[in-house]
Amino acid sequence: MTTTIVHAGFHKTGTTSIQAFLAARRQWLAAQNVFYEPDGTGSLTGHHRLACWLSTHRISPGPNDLFTPERERYSSMLQARSLNAENFSYPFSTTKTIRLISSEIFNTFDLTELIKLKSFLGPIDRFILYVRNGIGFIYSCWASKVRWGHIGSFDAFLKETLDFAPNTPLRGALQFVDVLSNLFGPERISIRSFNTALRHERGIVGDFVEGELGLAAPAEVDKDRISNGTISWIATEMQRALNLWNKDNGFDAAAAARGRLNEALHGPDGEALMDEFRQKLEPRTKLVTIRDMHPTRIGMDGVAFRGSASFRRACEWLFPFDDPASFVPTHHLVEALAALPGFKRLVQIDQL
Repeated sequence: MTTTIVHAGFHKTGTTSIQAFLAARRQWLAAQNVFYEPDGTGSLTGHHRLACWLSTHRISPGPNDLFTPERERYSSMLQARSLNAENFSYPFSTTKTIRLISSEIFNTFDLTELIKLKSFLGPIDRFILYVRNGIGFIYSCWASKVRWGHIGSFDAFLKETLDFAPNTPLRGALQFVDVLSNLFGPERISIRSFNTALRHERGIVGDFVEGELGLAAPAEVDKDRISNGTISWIATEMQRALNLWNKDNGFDAAAAARGRLNEALHGPDGEALMDEFRQKLEPRTKLVTIRDMHPTRIGMDGVAFRGSASFRRACEWLFPFDDPASFVPTHHLVEALAALPGFKRLVQIDQL
């Protein structure tokens, strides 16, 4: 009898680190009776192609649409929806005790897509979700959106999030858990704390492997190794400045500029470039806390949101009022950077 486990995120809670470990240790997992197979290509450590293929291009809103626009772009990049069921026969070729599927794209699914997932995989015994405490989670979600072209400032994103606006991290996560609970039953949902996992002797990988798979994590697991971690606030604001500069030139132009930024930051002059931007940005930088937003649904002891009883039974979600995050007001951002030689190179002003 095979137990099917779906690890569905949430975004910015160590999913890439877990997937990188699982992909690198497939043979070790197989020896422990855990089946975790590639997603049709050696370049993906999670089952993102499968998740994109099972998703649909939809107009009606889902419970958790924070990263649905990025899902659509990613699906197109992978050409996932042009594939067919034969490309995804691997989940059914095992007699191992545990069949493990992992992609944070699953948490962008609506009810119809979750039913499609259930129909394709068959009975699903457990969904695993990690939640992350504090303003750092909201900031990481915003920074990830910036990487995909978002131009709004963090303080605006924070306010929308704490107001529980659509397509924001807290409301979406709570609603997704309720949809999962209604479809599969609350007993099939495992919600774990990202912050607690980081205190595990072997980090989030150890927490996942021991807490969810029931295995002893290998001793050589590096708890401090984080895959796809949030980049520095300066680099994030640099990316946002490029997004603002290219906002009328389309996603491809912004993506090309970000590619030049990443190459420059990892090049021999990367440190000097960061110093150049830092000197301009630091005097214009502001700190913001949750208290500054005067939230009505966030308390010192967690999140209060109507209709999320299944979530509250499973986990405390804590958002201290006074933890700060740094941001640069939008009206200062391009103004501060536009005259810098480094910024001119990145946006290729002389070629426009």
